[in-house]
Amino acid sequence: MNNIDNKLYGAVGILQDLSHFEPIIKELDTYKKLAHQLDAIFESCQDGLYLTDGDGYTLRVNTAYEKMIGFKREDLIGKHISWLEEKGLISESVTLQVLTSKTAVSRIQKLANQKEILVTGTPVKNEEENISLVVHHARDITYLKALEAEVEKARESNETFSRGISQFRFGSPVEAEFPLQSEAMKEIVRRIRRISLFPTFVLLQGETGVGKEVIASMIHHYSPRAKKTVH
Repeated sequence: MNNIDNKLYGAVGILQDLSHFEPIIKELDTYKKLAHQLDAIFESCQDGLYLTDGDGYTLRVNTAYEKMIGFKREDLIGKHISWLEEKGLISESVTLQVLTSKTAVSRIQKLANQKEILVTGTPVKNEEENISLVVHHARDITYLKALEAEVEKARESNETFSRGISQFRFGSPVEAEFPLQSEAMKEIVRRIRRISLFPTFVLLQGETGVGKEVIASMIHHYSPRAKKTVH
């Protein structure tokens, strides 16, 4: 292009061999695909994942952990793990324990929303054996603990019921001390068997010598607490 009369008198073409860049481009594409796959795995995990650097600063958080703790990742990324502990979001920092012990640590954490999670912190070391990452794997065990409590409650109820059935079927040596000649006395024993299964107070009234101690012994014998030691 002529700068004086703005007429085109010629052109210059520059050719460059880019073939030696092809391996670099392919490697870059490979890394991009790998990064995409790792992101997909990270986000699809049903358990919470939480990454910090070797100094305890938050790098990444997945969706599952966001739901567990009730905070968005934007509020957590860049924060030091001690910040979560100071704010009461977690009961204790597994990261700090990992950084101190330089080994994997597992703990049950209590969150601010009253959830309980089982957290395992695993250190990732570089070539110099220094911790470069701490990977946290968190699992919500709140439901499991509640289910365990229900199972224990059902087990105790079943034992109480079985004990009651056994008492009604086979009777008790204590009854040998109690005369069961009349229907009135038999009804008293039936009532004793029923009320002894429940944690309630029983008032025994009557004159001296009518058998209040025998009745008390029978109530205690039929009670689910009879074999428990009182400290």
